[in-house]
Amino acid sequence: MSSSPTVFFPSPIGGVPFTIDLAPSVLFALLYAALAPLVIYRVASAKSRTIILAGTFIFSLQRIADMALRAQEAHVPSDRTSNSNIKYLQTTYATGFIGMGHGLLEMLRCLLMSATKGTPPSETSATCPNDIELQRPPIGESTNTSPSKMGSKDNVGVVYTPVDSMRSRSFSFTPIPATTALFPPTREDQPGRRKRIQTIASLTLIPFGISILMAIIAGNNYYKSFTSASEGHTVGLVRAASTSLALILFQATNITAFTCMVTDRRVSRGRALYICALTCLLSVVGVYRLVVMRCTTDALESAAPCSLNSTAAKAAFYVFHMAPEYLTAVAIWGVNIRATFQTGTWGKV
Repeated sequence: MSSSPTVFFPSPIGGVPFTIDLAPSVLFALLYAALAPLVIYRVASAKSRTIILAGTFIFSLQRIADMALRAQEAHVPSDRTSNSNIKYLQTTYATGFIGMGHGLLEMLRCLLMSATKGTPPSETSATCPNDIELQRPPIGESTNTSPSKMGSKDNVGVVYTPVDSMRSRSFSFTPIPATTALFPPTREDQPGRRKRIQTIASLTLIPFGISILMAIIAGNNYYKSFTSASEGHTVGLVRAASTSLALILFQATNITAFTCMVTDRRVSRGRALYICALTCLLSVVGVYRLVVMRCTTDALESAAPCSLNSTAAKAAFYVFHMAPEYLTAVAIWGVNIRATFQTGTWGKV
C-alpha cells in the first residue's frame, strides 16, 4: 500500500507554544493585565469614554486571555494541537491589530472634522464697531487737535502720543484707519468639507470590515488545511489578502494625516504626528505577518526552519507582533482620546 502524500499547510503565526514560550506569554499576559485598570477607567469615565475605541477596548482585554491561553499551551503539551485553541489564537492574532488601526482612522476623522469648524467672533471684537490698531505717529509729526475734542464722536478710534520728545507736555492725536485690524480674523466654518470627510471615513468601514472578515474566515478554516493542500492554499491567500488590505488602509491613514498636517494650518501637528507614529507601529505587525506567511510546514510541532517553531522565529513573533501591539495600546489608553481629538461619546464632532 502506498502512503498518503504529505500535505504542506501555512505555518501558524507565532508557531506552536513550546516550553520556551511560557515566560514571554506570561509576561505579556501580566502587561495587559496591568493595563486593564486604565482601560476600564477610560471606558467608565464620562470624560474619556468614546465609541471609536471599542475595537481597541476588546483587543486590550482579549489579549490577556490570548496570552494566558498561550502560556497554558506552553505548559500543557496536549493543548497545543487543540482545534479550538488553534482557530481562536490564529483568528485573534489576525484581527486584533486591524481593530486598533480602525480606531486610529477614526481619530484622524475627528481631528480633520474639528479643523473645519469656524471660530465665533470674540467678545471684545463684537463690542468694537471698528477694528483699530494702536500706532505711534512718526517723530516730528503731530496734529494739533485740541484735548477738548477727545470725547467727541469724530475721534473714535484715535490715540494720543507725546510730540517729538518727552520734554513736551502737549499731546497730539493721530487718526487710525478703521480698516486696520486689531483683533485676529475669525476662522471660517467649512460645513461642506466636514461632510466630505465624514462621508469618506464612513466608506472606509467597508474595506476594514472586509479585512477583518477575511481574517476570521482564514482563522476558522485554518484547521482544515492540515488535510487538504487546496484548502491550505486558500487559507494562505485569504489571510495574506486580509493583512495586505489592512496595511494599505494603515498607509492611507498615515499619508492623509501627514499631508493634512503639512498643508493645513488648522490641523494640529502634534495630534497628526501621534496618529502617524501609532500607524507606523501597527504597520510593523502587518509587515511581519506578510513576511512569515510564505512559510509552510507539514506538522504543527515540526522543528523545520520554516515551521516558525524555532527560537529565533518565536523571538521575532514577540518582538515584531506582540510588542508593537502592546506599545500602541499603551499609547492609546495613556491619552484621553475623547478630549484630545474632540470625539464625543459617539464619535460625532
